[in-house]
Amino acid sequence: QAAMAVLSILAAKFTAIGLSKEFAGYYNSAYGYLQTFAILADFGLYAVSVREMSRPGASEQKVFGALLVLRSVILVLSLGSAIVFVWLLPAWQGTPFPMGVTIAALVPFFTLLAGMLRTVFQVHYQLKFVFVAEVLQRVLTTAGMAVFIIMGVRLSTDVRVYEAFLWIGGAGAFLLFLISLFYAARFIRIRPCFDAALLKRMFTLSAPF
Repeated sequence: QAAMAVLSILAAKFTAIGLSKEFAGYYNSAYGYLQTFAILADFGLYAVSVREMSRPGASEQKVFGALLVLRSVILVLSLGSAIVFVWLLPAWQGTPFPMGVTIAALVPFFTLLAGMLRTVFQVHYQLKFVFVAEVLQRVLTTAGMAVFIIMGVRLSTDVRVYEAFLWIGGAGAFLLFLISLFYAARFIRIRPCFDAALLKRMFTLSAPF
């Protein structure tokens, strides 16, 4: 936890140093804007997945496969709506904000997919792999930003630097997903499940959350 806190502070510091106030505002606003859509995209699937996969006699692979399909579909619909909306709103046209949101959407997309894989670790009491994945994500993100700072970037008004910082965040989230996928595959065969009855049941169970 201490390592995570230090890396998070450094990343925030590098953002403040590397980007102008205007672009730092766009950077933070992009993630803030996506937060609401990310909450909607969660849809209570994590809580249901832990309970259903732990149920005696349940097929872990089928349950997880069905929940993975639901999570993917809801993620695409929710984050896709966020991206379409931000490009259509007149107030943001002609600003770097829509492109920033589009790039920043990679973070909740891969983070929430990794969150589903966390279910596997929780069911098998192997949460140490979650810690490994999250720390390496923060290391990559912080190191990527540090490169720009070492190169002498200060209070940049270059839109390419702004977008690069967002791409670094997306790369970190992708690494989190890949590491989680690698370790989760040790405990369960990860395959999508398109069983209509099971998908309907998982959707119904998740809706109240």
